[in-house]
Amino acid sequence: MATIPEVRNPSLSGENRPPAATLQDPNSNPLYVHNADHAGISLVSEKLAGLGNFNTWRRSMLMALGARNKAVFVNGTYRELAEDHPDYQSWSRCNNIVCTWIVNAVEKKIAKSIMYLDTARQMWLDIHDQFKQSDGPRTAEIKQQIFAEVQGSQSISDYYTKLKQLWEELKNHESPYTCCCGRPDCVSLKRIVDREEQDHILKFLTGLNDTFTTTRGQILMMEPRPNISKVFNLVSQEER
Repeated sequence: MATIPEVRNPSLSGENRPPAATLQDPNSNPLYVHNADHAGISLVSEKLAGLGNFNTWRRSMLMALGARNKAVFVNGTYRELAEDHPDYQSWSRCNNIVCTWIVNAVEKKIAKSIMYLDTARQMWLDIHDQFKQSDGPRTAEIKQQIFAEVQGSQSISDYYTKLKQLWEELKNHESPYTCCCGRPDCVSLKRIVDREEQDHILKFLTGLNDTFTTTRGQILMMEPRPNISKVFNLVSQEER
């Protein structure tokens, strides 16, 4: 059975290297390969073609790799093993499989540019460097789209879905909120998140057609104000 390696450290070798931990559950071990996880499968329905679909492709790939417990090979949390490591052969096999999945998920012209890179991590970073748009201009563009988005002829569901897609893409381009205290239950951090939620609610409500004026006023008068999902459900009920 394969084992989880330690983080590679050039100063540790031979008898000085700490022992690797053994996993009893093979499905939780990134080095375990299921029978269905062969190199020829295609993980995503839409291949990476360039800047236009990079963000959606990246998200789809990370979900597909995560479902197979192989996202660690591209996100940097599972380091390359030394050839004298007892799990090197297992690591090499998994790395080659993930490399093949990446090559199969991109257009041929992109595949040619990454074909001779040695690790899945190197391929992932190379693709990221090629197609990751500058956050500044794209962030400004997304915010402008959010500001301009209104319901118009769309159904409530379509309007909400479009806004949610833009909000999620904006989150992908902006750095996540952090606090100097480093506590997950930080009160200041919670206030920032709550304020962002309220901004989403206000944007959703103000972009509705005039037929929802009464419903909009009722929701804005609620104390405490419901979350965005509840607001969407209330307006959807009114639409029906």
